[in-house]
Amino acid sequence: MKVTIFNGSPRKDDSTASATSLLAEMMAASGADVNEHFLYYLNIKGCLTCGIGGRGKENACTMVNELISSDAAVLASPIYMWNMADPLKSLMEVLCAICRDDSDAVRSLEGKKMAAVFATDDGNEVAEAAAKPLRALCDNFRIRYTGTLTVPFTDRDKISEEQFRISVRNFADMIMKV
Repeated sequence: MKVTIFNGSPRKDDSTASATSLLAEMMAASGADVNEHFLYYLNIKGCLTCGIGGRGKENACTMVNELISSDAAVLASPIYMWNMADPLKSLMEVLCAICRDDSDAVRSLEGKKMAAVFATDDGNEVAEAAAKPLRALCDNFRIRYTGTLTVPFTDRDKISEEQFRISVRNFADMIMKV
């Protein structure tokens, strides 16, 4: 199974990145081919309805093609003001813009899996609120939303705690399940 993680965090050493690194390690141990992309550094901008994939379009289109070619995608982000980070929202906008005009792209998304990893110390309710646009995207393109993993702290050292590792293992198993 090919799994691609799209990380919208501006930091490569925060709790979001630590959680996705652990998730990638666990999925790889189960046989998945896992790649992670840090979107913040790719200059992906949101849709301007220009018809060409937006500013930073080369990177955006490359990431959309990566998503389309994956069996499962994990969108990861710290939560800012009840929302995922802008680079992740921008990726979703560009995906929608491309698929609006490309029925082959839409068909290639049907049945794929998508999940979210959201870091917030404000609780599951905030993470689930941030997941609403992602769930809507999945419903629209008939993508199977497999769930949200909430990283309930911003201290990346807590990632190694056994209880959280068990949560990540269960989440990885849910994504990998056929």
